[in-house]
Amino acid sequence: MYKLDEILKSINQEYSIQNESVAEPIKYVKPLEEADEYSLIWIKSSDDDAVNIIKQTKAKTIICSKKVDIGSIHSDDKCFILVDNPRLA
Repeated sequence: MYKLDEILKSINQEYSIQNESVAEPIKYVKPLEEADEYSLIWIKSSDDDAVNIIKQTKAKTIICSKKVDIGSIHSDDKCFILVDNPRLA
């Protein structure tokens, strides 16, 4: 199991965090369709598709592009790690 601060140490680019207080301990890195609340996922797209994925996933910790309109999601139960390039995080 990993805590958020352990994950953040491994990110080799500038990032910002939203809703850090709701981050669950991370047990898995899983594909989107298999993710649960203890999974870390990353989303490569930064368009409306990313917003839909975030709304549907059970994952509580999400790495995504800074370009994703997090404000349109209205989700206080997910922790977002916002980066320039999620593939490199």
